[in-house]
Amino acid sequence: MKKKYKILIFVLIVLFLTKIDYRQNNLGTYNPSDDASYQYHAYTIGLDFDLDYSNQIIQNTDYKVLGFYENDEKLIPKHPLGAGILAAPFVFIGSIFNEINKIISFTTNDTIYFFYSMSSIFYLFLSINLLSKIINKLEYTQSLKPINLFILYVGSGVTYYAFERFSMSHIYEVFCATFLIYLTDLTYELKKSKYYYLVGFLSFFFITVRWTNYLYLLLPAFYLSIVSKENRILNFYLNRYYLSGVLTGIIAFMTHSKILYDVYTLNPKKIYRNNMSLGFLEKNNLDGYFDFDIFLLFFNTYINLIFTKEFGLILFSPLLAALIYFYFKLFVNKEFKIFQILTLIISIPFGVIFLWQTTGSSYGFRYLSVLLPIAVLVIYRFSSPKFIQAIYYINIFSIFAFLKFETNELTSLREQINSFGVMHRFSAPRYLDGVLQSAFELDGYLKIFITSFLSLIIFKILISIVGIEFISDLIDSFGYLNSDVVEFLEYANRFSFTEVMLLILFYYTLSKKFIFERMKL
Repeated sequence: MKKKYKILIFVLIVLFLTKIDYRQNNLGTYNPSDDASYQYHAYTIGLDFDLDYSNQIIQNTDYKVLGFYENDEKLIPKHPLGAGILAAPFVFIGSIFNEINKIISFTTNDTIYFFYSMSSIFYLFLSINLLSKIINKLEYTQSLKPINLFILYVGSGVTYYAFERFSMSHIYEVFCATFLIYLTDLTYELKKSKYYYLVGFLSFFFITVRWTNYLYLLLPAFYLSIVSKENRILNFYLNRYYLSGVLTGIIAFMTHSKILYDVYTLNPKKIYRNNMSLGFLEKNNLDGYFDFDIFLLFFNTYINLIFTKEFGLILFSPLLAALIYFYFKLFVNKEFKIFQILTLIISIPFGVIFLWQTTGSSYGFRYLSVLLPIAVLVIYRFSSPKFIQAIYYINIFSIFAFLKFETNELTSLREQINSFGVMHRFSAPRYLDGVLQSAFELDGYLKIFITSFLSLIIFKILISIVGIEFISDLIDSFGYLNSDVVEFLEYANRFSFTEVMLLILFYYTLSKKFIFERMKL
């Protein structure tokens, strides 16, 4: 019973973290944004079992300029396919419940979209479970409970892309990196040819989640260096089953590129066309840059990345800040093999920030999310118990700062000069100030609560007892009734108890299986 109570408390916490704003409305059939593109991929695979987007995107010339790729006068999402493949099973399950809903009419909401929004949460929990198992198998690392890793991930900000902006690709990136490391561990332990093949195939195929994540190919080398088996790296990469898997992955990638975009390519710029910027490389004439100028730009970017008020890693993602610390410490300690591997791994995600000079138009430095499982492995492999404890202490503030996102003007993104000195549409250069200033403001906490699914369930129960008008009048008497609150109450009113039970059951099952299961070492 004690374990059940812990799970129930955890479920309540997760419901509190789960936000309703992106879940209230479908993204539409003409939206060219990142979120919508990933949804189109998931829907066409999960509903139509094809790659024909005519049932998902309005084929209208007015929308071509918004960023869709045009192939034979058909609009194709410009963002990568991989996240859609992983999310498609949830879309399919949602379609089954949609058919059931036609018979018993348990909700007026879009059941397909509702189940689609659960996909990223599933992969988050699965990633946490797998990474915890990996770390607990290593003889010279400290133990790591899944619940503790969950807490660290919340403090890193990556959970924003599960619990709120669920249609982005970052949770899927974290899963892919984690799963590849897990498969590498199985391969090293069991020495079975099928695992060699899967690591090779998925290392390349997972690049479909984000076309710049070539670091996946380096994860076997990274893991073998972590377990002090550097001498096995070459043998691993020369294994014929691994190489055949890589070859199959390349063929699969090229095939999907040809089918969707009518071109065999590994270059994402050919797909994004003019919509993919190379940052200052396109805005400045590099011939006019001295080597020292480039060094200064790199140094300033690095300082901003660590210490800026706009999601600086030391306060907003202590896991990634610790990764940078150990990266340099490995060099000082002459751990050159793993230092070289890490250099190659982190160069692309950090390079994107260096080129674009922005955090990423959403919460945190989102382009670095893929490095989180790597950071956890490095920290638990090379740090002391006191160092890890310090990370948890900083993580308390990181969680608080994460919860404050979009609760006041300073913590909301808008067009202004960002911390890198660049005018950008979605910036919050004084985010830290906004967090500190709102620490004692009641309105901010009310907004955090009122936008959560925990609040929705509570209000759903209250509405069913006393009615929506009574609740509206009561809130109005305290002076808190506005358009956002009205919209929230209307959504809570039409949210069915069937959906409430499905959501609670979903979270309870995931928590029991992935977070509170007995570790099988």
